[in-house]
Amino acid sequence: MGIGQQPMMQSQEINKLEKSLSLIIIISSKELKVLLRNSVDSKFINQSNSVFPDKININEILSELKNILNEFNLLNIIKVTLILNNKLSVLVPKDFFNEENCLDYLKFNSRLLKNDTASFDYIEEFEAHNVFITYGNVTNYLIEKFGSFEFFHYSTVLLKKLYSDTPKDKIARIYVNINKSYLNIIVFKGKELNYYNTFDYETKDDILYFILFVIEQNKLINNETKMKLIGEEKIIKNYYDYLSKFIKNLEMKNTEYDIENIVI
Repeated sequence: MGIGQQPMMQSQEINKLEKSLSLIIIISSKELKVLLRNSVDSKFINQSNSVFPDKININEILSELKNILNEFNLLNIIKVTLILNNKLSVLVPKDFFNEENCLDYLKFNSRLLKNDTASFDYIEEFEAHNVFITYGNVTNYLIEKFGSFEFFHYSTVLLKKLYSDTPKDKIARIYVNINKSYLNIIVFKGKELNYYNTFDYETKDDILYFILFVIEQNKLINNETKMKLIGEEKIIKNYYDYLSKFIKNLEMKNTEYDIENIVI
């Protein structure tokens, strides 16, 4: 390699990095997070986080999203991903699934609005469809702005990762995914998904009650069942010390299951 060629290679690498950006949009129950990630080295180069005092008004979300994207440099975006992280989803076994009935499935655990629309992810590992509410005005805006994008529900990739991480044995394991206003409780026995449900909570006592309820419903033994708290570190740290007084085999996992680390 000649001496004069090295700067050219560096310049080419810089151009490659600049032209390989992924835009990640995460809509949670009270939060909008927008991330710009370098697809080559997976480092975040820009991000914005908006927290709403009340449950999300989707019109406010769209307005805030537009304001944020106006501040981002979107010239070199090669991939756009929308992730919905809320409790508006339900698992439906493949044998009972009919695409025309998606909204009907959601009526059992969600209060639907007149203009709500639904979509679904297929989870091959469980031979089930994860049906969830979509935000039509947001998806329409993204189509107009970027032409195409991918979107899915966070619980889909969470369940897939838990399946991948769970050993092939007969031991029962409980995963408690704590969000800001609700929690998912998932029970595996080996690779078999035995239980999945979502609960609203307000206090740490609520969380403990639902955990003990699930243990009883699944006929598990508290002191013999392995359990992991997962979610954002700043959230689950608030509850670990209290819950560990009542749950013997309790572990805390945080960054391993952060949305940013498992969906991209």
